Amino acid sequence: QAVKEALQSVKRSSRASSIRDAAGPEGLGAALEQYQAMLAHYEDFRQKKAYAKLLKLQAYQNALPIAPFEKHIVEALSKHQVIVLAGDTGCGKSTQLPQFLMRAGYDKIAVTQPRRISAMSLCRRVSYETLNEHGDEVAYQIRFDSSRGRGTKVTFMTEGILLRRLAGDPDLRDFDCIVLDEVHERHLSTDFLLALLRAIVMQRPALRVVLMSATINVSAYSNYFGGVPIISVPGRLHPINVMYLPPPPNPSCGGRGRGSFAGEGGGGAGKRSREEANERVAKGGRRTIERIAPEPYVNVLRRIDTEVSRGERGDVLVFLSGMDDISAVADALEEYAAQTKRWVVLKLHSSLAMEDQDRVFDVAEAGVRKVILSTNIAETSVTIDGIRFVVDSGRCKEMLFDYAG
Repeated sequence: QAVKEALQSVKRSSRASSIRDAAGPEGLGAALEQYQAMLAHYEDFRQKKAYAKLLKLQAYQNALPIAPFEKHIVEALSKHQVIVLAGDTGCGKSTQLPQFLMRAGYDKIAVTQPRRISAMSLCRRVSYETLNEHGDEVAYQIRFDSSRGRGTKVTFMTEGILLRRLAGDPDLRDFDCIVLDEVHERHLSTDFLLALLRAIVMQRPALRVVLMSATINVSAYSNYFGGVPIISVPGRLHPINVMYLPPPPNPSCGGRGRGSFAGEGGGGAGKRSREEANERVAKGGRRTIERIAPEPYVNVLRRIDTEVSRGERGDVLVFLSGMDDISAVADALEEYAAQTKRWVVLKLHSSLAMEDQDRVFDVAEAGVRKVILSTNIAETSVTIDGIRFVVDSGRCKEMLFDYAG
C-alpha cells in the first residue's frame, strides 16, 4: 500500500510539474516535501517488511532442535579446542552453528562441505537468516568461484578448497574457527583434513575446531582428538506414510518374481547372473547394471494426481543412482508433464551447471508440483523446502577406499 501511494504521489507531481515551475521556489519546495514524504513511506514499508521477516525467522530458528543448545555449544568451545557436534538430519546444525559462532564473537570462520552445491546453498540460507543477502558477511568459495569480500566472517567452502589453502597457509592463520561438516561420510579428503587439523591445533592453542556428524560412531572422532566433548542434538521426526507400488512383472522370473532389476529374484537364473557378474569383476571387467525402467516413476506422479488435490502443496524428490538414470527417468516424466501441465521436472547432479542446480530451490507456480531427480546428494547435503513425497530407487553409486589401511 505504501508503494502504491508513493507511485500515485509521483504521478500527481508529474501532472502538476508545470504549475510548480510557474510557482518558482515555493513550488520547488512543495515538490521536495512530496518526495520526502514518498521516501518516508517507502522506508516505513521496508522496515515493516524486514521486521515481519525477522519475526518469522526467529520463530523458525527457535523451533529447531539445536536452538536450546547454543549456550552449551559456545561454552564448550570456549573451554576446549575441539568439540564434536552430533545431530540427526534436520536438527539445524549446518545453518545455525555458524550463526552461534558469529554471535559468540568469532569473525573468521571456515565451514567445509563435501559438495559444491551444499556450500552454495548453505551460504544462501545463512545469508537469508542473517539478513545479509546483499552483503559479503557470509560467503562461499568453490573451485573457480568465490563471493568472499573484506567483510566476510563466514566462508562455506568445499574440503578441497581448504586443503589448497593449507598449501599457502599451513597453520590456517586466516581462520579462528574451522567447522568440518558431514565428517561421517569419511571421504579421503575428510580424513586427510582430520589428520592435518590434529597437528595444527597443537601449534595454535587459540584455534577452535568443530566436527559435525550424524549420530554414527561419533566416539571415534572424539577419541582421535584425545577424548574431546561430544554434544548430541536430537533430530526432528515427522509422520511417514509408506505407499507401495508393486513393480511390473519380470519376464525372466516367469511373472512370479518381485524384482525389476538385474540379479533380483528368478531363483537359479538370478543366482547365475550374479555369479557371472562377480566373475567378470574378479577378472578386471565391469559389472553390468541394467538400465532403469522409468514407468514406475511415471505411475507415482499419476497416482499423486489422482489421489491428492491439485490445490495441496507438496513436491516430489526421487533418489536415483546417477546421471544415466536421471536422464532416462526425466525423459519419461517430461513427456507426462507436457500432457498434464501439472509438473515441472528438475535435475540435481554435480555435473550440471550451477544455474540449473539452483532451479530446484525455486518455488513452483500455483497448481504445479516440482519433481526433483537427484542422487544421494539431496539426502544430507542440501535441504529443499516443500518436499512431501520421497521416492527411493534403492540404487546408488559410491566410491570407497579402505581408510583402515
